[in-house]
Amino acid sequence: APTGNEWRTRRLRPVFELNVGTQWYLRVMPDLAGPQDRFFDSYLEYAPVKTLKLRAGKFKMPLSPEYIQNDTE
Repeated sequence: APTGNEWRTRRLRPVFELNVGTQWYLRVMPDLAGPQDRFFDSYLEYAPVKTLKLRAGKFKMPLSPEYIQNDTE
């Protein structure tokens, strides 16, 4: 348990997003609360047209079971 001027976080995941023009998008979401830093989402996306997006990096699929499950499950 925290004492004095100390506090702990179970989950600290800031999200950094950057749009470069209309075709490039960068997203980085690190986990800063654990014993070691790791990235949950970190990807670069290129969309030459609205109907086509190319994504490279580490990311979860929007409808994957990991996305809809709670962290305690």
